[in-house]
Amino acid sequence: MEASASLQQSSVQSASVAAPLGRTRDDLSSSLPGTKELSTTFREGMSLIDRFYKGGNRAHPEALAILVVVLDQIVVRMRDQYAKRVKDTMACNEKIRVIDASIARTLPKQRQLEQELAEKRAQADELRRDIGHGETSMKDAIELAKEALQNAKIATRKAEGKVSAQAQRDLRGYDSKGRPLPGVLHAACCYPQSDVDSTCKAS
Repeated sequence: MEASASLQQSSVQSASVAAPLGRTRDDLSSSLPGTKELSTTFREGMSLIDRFYKGGNRAHPEALAILVVVLDQIVVRMRDQYAKRVKDTMACNEKIRVIDASIARTLPKQRQLEQELAEKRAQADELRRDIGHGETSMKDAIELAKEALQNAKIATRKAEGKVSAQAQRDLRGYDSKGRPLPGVLHAACCYPQSDVDSTCKAS
């Protein structure tokens, strides 16, 4: 009877242990993401530990064994990711070193090109100023030529007017006030007085 009772009690204890263990496994499989989906961060690892201990599994070594396995996988993945990041960091540092070396080789040429560019810009500005001065001088010369041409036309018209007036006076033999022009012979001087008188009487 005692053996039967002891066996029955052992079966009950095994069942009481197996039931929470089964629930823990179901909980891991249903509510927790798979190993591939677990994020390998320290914060989530601590969250997983808190869940196991605060969930009442402290008394079950089987649950703790599962926790150790899961955390070990997390640690392995964290180490792998850390190693990968270290490798990526080293690769990036090597690229940075190559780029810095390229920049160091390029800087002297860049300074030379910047100096040449500044000199060429200064020459271009000087040429622009010379062109501007030349255009201004040319415009001034054109204006002076136009003014001289206009003055020449006016002087020509005045001279032509004087020549025409002189020619008309020469034809008349008198100036504008009726005075005889010097050097012009009139009828009274060229003919005898008798002829002049007879001419006047006949007229």
